Amino acid sequence: MLIPQKKQQGVGLIEVLTSMLVLSIGVLGMISVQSRSVQFNQGAMYESKAAVLANDIMDRIRANPDQASRYRITLGESASQGTDCFGAGANCTESNMADYDVASWRTEIAENLPSGLGEVIEMPGAGGTSIFIVTIQYQDSRAEDGSAFSVNSGDETPPKQLSFRTTIR
Repeated sequence: MLIPQKKQQGVGLIEVLTSMLVLSIGVLGMISVQSRSVQFNQGAMYESKAAVLANDIMDRIRANPDQASRYRITLGESASQGTDCFGAGANCTESNMADYDVASWRTEIAENLPSGLGEVIEMPGAGGTSIFIVTIQYQDSRAEDGSAFSVNSGDETPPKQLSFRTTIR
């Protein structure tokens, strides 16, 4: 005689646990992707700020071409504060303006980029022109830490440098 089989009702415990495992692995993957996205967005923001700051000093040099050589500064050199040339009552010479531009530019870099430094190098160009190379350096360790592309395993991340070039006549 045949014994009647009961139909399965509901879901088995193993099936529920398996689906929870698959779901949790998917959620962890999404969290990881979101975390890396935030890190890369931070790095892109720093690069954008560096580009804006480089264009700022290049525009300042173009606006004061007779004093262009006063804009030269190295990464390790501190900028002289000079005269405050901002405001209605400011009375600055072109050389005072150049000193003020460099000092305020370096302050903006330090305020907007982590461990930020700026450098302006002047080189002779063709036909009496001057070529200015603006380099901005900052620490972008948040975007680089744990990256699959990192060359330093466990070491401190080297600073990131971006260079821009312009010609002044």
